[in-house]
Amino acid sequence: MKRSLSSLYHLIIAAILVLILLETAILIVISTNAKDLTNLINDIQTAVIVFALILFIYCIVVYNLIPANIKKFNQHMVKLINEIAHGNYNANIDKAIEDYSFDPEKLSLLSSLKNMLRSINGFDQAKEWKIYEQDQRIKQLINLIPQG
Repeated sequence: MKRSLSSLYHLIIAAILVLILLETAILIVISTNAKDLTNLINDIQTAVIVFALILFIYCIVVYNLIPANIKKFNQHMVKLINEIAHGNYNANIDKAIEDYSFDPEKLSLLSSLKNMLRSINGFDQAKEWKIYEQDQRIKQLINLIPQG
């Protein structure tokens, strides 16, 4: 299931908290089952090192995952805006809205872009109609001039 960026942050923090709770539980079990001090120290060191490694790997994955998620959306937005900048005012924003409907922040940006395009198209149609109207007036005036 696709997630919004804020829900992804919440999931990441929840996973870190679960890992910390798991580590705490394992350390408690190790300390209650210890028979002598040397084994206790070795077991605790092993558990701490393993969980530090797990958290380090997890942080590296998250460090690369979130920017990749943002970069993918930014590339998609750049592509849409370039289409609009080159005069394609009928860019397929509906597909992008459908793709990012799970994320309210991205959805609001895409909806605003769609409204902007609707306004631009309305302005272009009004301008086109005004030019056509002026052209018809000029033709009528030319027809009123006596040919002589």
